[in-house]
Amino acid sequence: MLFDADPDPTVLKENAEKLGLDLSKIDLIVISHEPGDHIRGLKYIAEIMGDKPIKVYVPKHMTSSAKKWIRELGFNVIEIERIIVIAKGVAVIGELYGPPYEQALAVNVKGRGLVIFVGCSHPGVDNIVKKAVSDLNEKPYIVIGGFHLVGASEDRIASVANSLIKLGLKKIYPMHCSGDSIRGYIRKVPRDIRRWRSRTKDYNKGERMNSISNCEALT
Repeated sequence: MLFDADPDPTVLKENAEKLGLDLSKIDLIVISHEPGDHIRGLKYIAEIMGDKPIKVYVPKHMTSSAKKWIRELGFNVIEIERIIVIAKGVAVIGELYGPPYEQALAVNVKGRGLVIFVGCSHPGVDNIVKKAVSDLNEKPYIVIGGFHLVGASEDRIASVANSLIKLGLKKIYPMHCSGDSIRGYIRKVPRDIRRWRSRTKDYNKGERMNSISNCEALT
């Protein structure tokens, strides 16, 4: 499974090689939202996937031109508006409006809670986490990805960070478009949720994914 696809096919290829990942084994892809820095790497996946049909889950209100481009690469485009379970313990959190429309990915780690992957969080990272918690009826564990806070005011930074803390997140990983200010703010909070690096192996190694409950009626 792949969440977002880098800004360039070469970047995706090099990153996968450095991590020792064989992307030809991917059978599911989730795209958070439209801008090219999240989808252009799909060209590399298209080159190596052979005849294997790969589902790409995109926001329903992504532009028709972007969806057409992905289809022309040979992918099976699945448009998502509401929450849907795509694998055991894995759900796509239905789109929220930023602008643009954006969706997220949630993985339920057994005994820990939801690991929520976000692209740029145009609708607000705290709003995305709240929606995931509400729709899945599970506690949040980690949020990781872009928080869309570059250039944000100190008040906005504090508001978002405190909102995430109050939601009960144990680890917070600001990346991509998050900016240095949010990282600096998080350094000041209690140690058990103070996380600002991109490394994620501490939660995904050796921990089993649990099935997500309370989703069937929402698909």
